[in-house]
Amino acid sequence: MNFKIIGFVFARGNSKGLKNKNLLKINNVSLIGHSILQAKKIKMITDVFVSTDSNKIKKEAIKYGARAAFVRPKLLSSDTSPEILAWRHAINFLKSKLKLVPDFIVSVPATSPLRSVSDIKKCLNLAIKKKLDIVLTNSKSRKNPYFNMVMLKKKNYKKNKNIIKNKK
Repeated sequence: MNFKIIGFVFARGNSKGLKNKNLLKINNVSLIGHSILQAKKIKMITDVFVSTDSNKIKKEAIKYGARAAFVRPKLLSSDTSPEILAWRHAINFLKSKLKLVPDFIVSVPATSPLRSVSDIKKCLNLAIKKKLDIVLTNSKSRKNPYFNMVMLKKKNYKKNKNIIKNKK
């Protein structure tokens, strides 16, 4: 059975922690570039789209071969905007502007460049085989995410000693 499967990368430009983090490079390829290239390696994915609030990210997405990169409204691009609203906007964009109604959308986050193409394929195959609406992945953290947290004290950074310790 043939399915219309597209890849989608949702990438904001105004991250509070690291400005333009989606344009940061690993091995001379931006984070957004890694996501696009990974999605393009999966033959079942026919097109890759990028939804962003940044013209810089839009330009970078086209450079790495995204079929279309479109700017979503600022209302859907804040750090408190529910991701589901960006998804709805993307689906409406596909339907109204491109007359495209995919059977599956594969989200390929720019901030997860260490995922493998084979893991994406496994998730997609599982969704197709089991007729699933959604497949999510996670992995157990090897360390507490606060292990390297620092605090600013009188213009010097100090390691935060009051953090939660890993439970074994």
